[in-house]
Amino acid sequence: MVMKRNENREKFGQRLKKLRNNNDFTQQQVADALKIDRSTYSYYETGKTEPNYESTLKLAKIFGVTVQELLTGEIPKSPGVSEPPAFNLPSTLNDNLSNEEKFLIINFRTLPKEQQKMILNTIINNKNN
Repeated sequence: MVMKRNENREKFGQRLKKLRNNNDFTQQQVADALKIDRSTYSYYETGKTEPNYESTLKLAKIFGVTVQELLTGEIPKSPGVSEPPAFNLPSTLNDNLSNEEKFLIINFRTLPKEQQKMILNTIINNKNN
């Protein structure tokens, strides 16, 4: 059973690394968004340890995937799933983002919907003035 658990952790870590690389985020950027040390996040990717429930939810938001996809690698097929589809930045756009812009995206994704709406409204209102 221990072997299976370690194998699952390694697969989970591989998914994390792939998602992070697809989004062109550094380990430090993700760790900062989770408010953990970079070495702790690195342990997630190498399968040495696994995140707690709260961090798992935040990771799914950061990478724009469902928790199910993050944990199993499977995309939910149920029409009743209310989570939005995965969204990864196109690599051409991602290449042009500064570290500050990536920081904003990572942290925006972890905010509650109400706070996201407030920020978007502020941006829209400032843009129109």
